[in-house]
Amino acid sequence: MDNKKDDGFFKFAVGLFFGLMAGYAAAAFTTEKTGSQLRRDLKINSSDIMTTLKDRYEDFKDQTTVAFREFKGFTDEKLKASAKNIEEQVHSLGEQLEELTKKQKASYQKN
Repeated sequence: MDNKKDDGFFKFAVGLFFGLMAGYAAAAFTTEKTGSQLRRDLKINSSDIMTTLKDRYEDFKDQTTVAFREFKGFTDEKLKASAKNIEEQVHSLGEQLEELTKKQKASYQKN
């Protein structure tokens, strides 16, 4: 499940990267620059964009991992508390059943 989310985000990031690059390339080709200036600008900006996307992806992945661990800890605590509550209720019902059984036996013995 976690891998599917990672794959989906990665595909989105790659699509975003290529979309930005296509937009940047379209803008760059419509300006009046020499070929060497254009190649230099494309190389610098594409590296910066890819680095930024990688950093943001790693940050997102770390935040998601932390949130998942916190949620898992929260649900584990709630499950343990619920199990303890159920155990106490079952124990209480068992004691009540024993008392009723004793009363019924006592009532039966009196008759």
